[in-house]
Amino acid sequence: MKVHNYSPISKAVRSSIAALGIAILAVPGVQAAEESEDDQKIVITGSRIKRIDAQGASPVVVITREDMDNQGYSTLQDALDSLAQNTGGSVDQSFTFGFVPGASSVNLRGFGNGRSLTLIDGKRIPIYPVANSGTSNFVDLSAIPASMIERVEILTDGASAIYGSDAISGVINVITRKDFEGTEVSVRLGDTSDGGYQNERVSVVAGATSGKTTVNVIAEYQHNDELAASQRDYAASDLANPRGVLSSGGASFQAVNPDFSTETIAYPLCGDPNDPLGSRLVNTGIPGDFCRYNRTQHRQLFPENERAALSVRVDREFTPDLSGYVRAGFSTYETRTNLEPNYYNAWWGGQQPGSNLTTVAPSAAGTVLAGTDFGFLADGSPDYIWGLVPAGSANNPTTGTANERDGFFRRRLFEFGDRTGQLRNDGVNVLIGLEGSFGDAMYDWEASISYNKIRFTNKRRNIISSSFNNAVTNGLDLFQIIPQSVIDSVSFDSLREAESDNFSADFQISGELPFELSGGNAQFAVFSDFQRESFFNTADPISLAGDAFDGSSAGAGERDHTGIGFEIALPVTDQLEVDIAVRHDNYDDASETGSAVSPRIAVTYRPIEELMLRFTAGESFRAPDMQRLFGATTSAFQTVNDPNFCLDPNNPGVRIPIANAFCSTAAAAVWREQSVPLTTGSNIALQEEEGENYNFGIVWQATDDLDFSMDIYNIRLEEIVNTPTPQFIIDSCDQNGIFCENISRNPQGVLANIAATARNLSFQEILGADFTVNYKLTTEQAGEFKFKGELAYVDSFETQFNETSPVVENTGIATQPDYRFNLTVDWTRDNWGATVRYVWVDEMCGVNGVNCTADEFIDTYALTNISGRYDFGDAGRVSLGINNVFNEDPAEDPTNNNWPWFFNNGGYSNPIGREYSVTYTVSF
Repeated sequence: MKVHNYSPISKAVRSSIAALGIAILAVPGVQAAEESEDDQKIVITGSRIKRIDAQGASPVVVITREDMDNQGYSTLQDALDSLAQNTGGSVDQSFTFGFVPGASSVNLRGFGNGRSLTLIDGKRIPIYPVANSGTSNFVDLSAIPASMIERVEILTDGASAIYGSDAISGVINVITRKDFEGTEVSVRLGDTSDGGYQNERVSVVAGATSGKTTVNVIAEYQHNDELAASQRDYAASDLANPRGVLSSGGASFQAVNPDFSTETIAYPLCGDPNDPLGSRLVNTGIPGDFCRYNRTQHRQLFPENERAALSVRVDREFTPDLSGYVRAGFSTYETRTNLEPNYYNAWWGGQQPGSNLTTVAPSAAGTVLAGTDFGFLADGSPDYIWGLVPAGSANNPTTGTANERDGFFRRRLFEFGDRTGQLRNDGVNVLIGLEGSFGDAMYDWEASISYNKIRFTNKRRNIISSSFNNAVTNGLDLFQIIPQSVIDSVSFDSLREAESDNFSADFQISGELPFELSGGNAQFAVFSDFQRESFFNTADPISLAGDAFDGSSAGAGERDHTGIGFEIALPVTDQLEVDIAVRHDNYDDASETGSAVSPRIAVTYRPIEELMLRFTAGESFRAPDMQRLFGATTSAFQTVNDPNFCLDPNNPGVRIPIANAFCSTAAAAVWREQSVPLTTGSNIALQEEEGENYNFGIVWQATDDLDFSMDIYNIRLEEIVNTPTPQFIIDSCDQNGIFCENISRNPQGVLANIAATARNLSFQEILGADFTVNYKLTTEQAGEFKFKGELAYVDSFETQFNETSPVVENTGIATQPDYRFNLTVDWTRDNWGATVRYVWVDEMCGVNGVNCTADEFIDTYALTNISGRYDFGDAGRVSLGINNVFNEDPAEDPTNNNWPWFFNNGGYSNPIGREYSVTYTVSF
């Protein structure tokens, strides 16, 4: 095991903490402290010490269950999407062709979905077993039922000194409901003005107390219909946007000419409504263009979901100083996704072969591609051609013409049907704990153990690549309807399975130290925790072998983690308090992940009672993702350009210099592109990501009805784990002489394999400020108004892929807006109430842009939600809501010409459109 050496700034932080702590401990005036019986201590997120004052040194945003109801949010994800500090957007269920269409998470500060820690009642929960983009682990927020939430506390500062790994850009702590008496039934029904996404949610919360035992039960069922892309004008077609481009995968044949250029031969009856094949395709009318296909008719903007959850909590007071609790829960949800049929694109090696692909003999006509191919083994010998249709073959459209040529088909395989997936997630969680006090309630303690597990399955129909390629090479004519016998022979049911779990045990004790400073008694907390986490991710043998149209990945691993830390709060004077925390974490697994020490200092100063200044400085870290440590090596093919060479068309096993006259011709374009085998692997040598965070804030209670807060923050993270792209590896080797060991070439110098391995490479840094204003206006006639304004400003967000790459502003790992603004107005009068929520997102650089010009920015986006409510007393409460009142479409991304050209990073815009909802809640 190792402890990292930190930067000089980090060492300065630790030295300052140590020096300040020693100086303060030397302050005279030690005596016993007294506590008023009226003072009720609570624990706020970001500290382990119970405090009377809920406003601490670290900024915390609180979203209550009432806030969620009044502002129109039916799920936790909805509420966090609108969070001003969520400047990095979200992974959500919009646009279901992602890696994790059944899950969601937020991206606080744009540092990545796994770099903000998610807790339930202060306890860790397991990662989602399928990684985002196949590499990044995160916690699935969609698995947390809204009905079990009492409030959500979002710490917007680094907190590894308190919680350990992952608390880089913040902590999301979901506080669950408990101590509920009676029964509450709530029904919410929703629909949209433009169709699709009908939804309903039913929840029952019940609680009873018998003697010193309290039992709470929460049950929830939720369902929503899919929202098809065809149900929204802005997304209904590949051509709904003027920049839109139809898929080239209609039905075309790429014939290779003697000069190695290609000619597109479109299906002759493309677009003919009376032809079984042509009626499904689009003829653009442009000579020489592909027969094209409209993919959007099959796509979803939001999948169909069905969820159910049950949670039971039992609390028991054994003595006035000792109580225990047990919480057990089960959840299950299914997500049904839909995508366009598979695209067969043999020319680019789109469907790589398995081990049973047939060797292609030279074509009878002896044309230019006879006996050649686009893949080569390490020894320089040729691999197979994938789906080559030799000249003279019965299924070759050029056969029988004066210009017979080899070629390849491009085609959407609609005969196989849409690519549908049925994802299921099952979760179980058990928490058992004891808590109490001693020393005349001077000291509080808590001990708990928990176990959580998530099980994931995804079933879908798939196609065996090698079998289909063989069928095409052996005569299958893709200018005809594919026979059912062929469909049956090359289809199979693929199954992807994954699971993650964690077992944890923790203990903490907090209280007052037996001495008093000028500002009161010093307080402390000592805490330790242990966690064992594991995961596996696997698929059927065909998919894992890379012989399926829709492939998969695999991996499995486990690790033990132990953390121990302490926190001490020192009221130096009535105005000044210093809080010091240090935590040591140690990882025990098969990787190189070792140990880390995370210190933090927090200072609050109150020059007057109404004004508080606060400052925090600390270090944070993140242990590498389990998937990147223990994931299996996966194989695929990637099209790249060799910077200095193209392939010799007369001998494709040999490369020729790019300066050669042939390489610069238009006909040579295809020979400059090479479909290269790519292996992507995990790396047990990864080390922890290391961060630093600073926050300076002002909290001003101007009057009883007006308060203001401002926090300026700086977060820097180094040694970020990233996986270089194949083209980046090739270019870096050529330009800087790095990553060359990841490239394999045959004896003639042709690219034979590229190995992309996760590495500690990147850094990113953000500087920004958050502003919040709250104002309450009470009138005799009109009732009470509450106004809340929130502004998140990002001054700079810099990323660098590795030390030889340029530092890029506002792009890279994430794209961020400079401003996010929220305004909430809540009104109550007698039994009536209403809430208006306005969300505004500033323009930002397009996702495919770097140092964007003025015409490459995504426009600003505004969203307005409104709701009204009436309380009938014992008869219940009714709420009516309209989300997205003005039916705003998502903002368009001018750097993206392909669907979705609208911005598809969740949390920035609303793909659903105007939604109406009615909620009825009754308690008895």
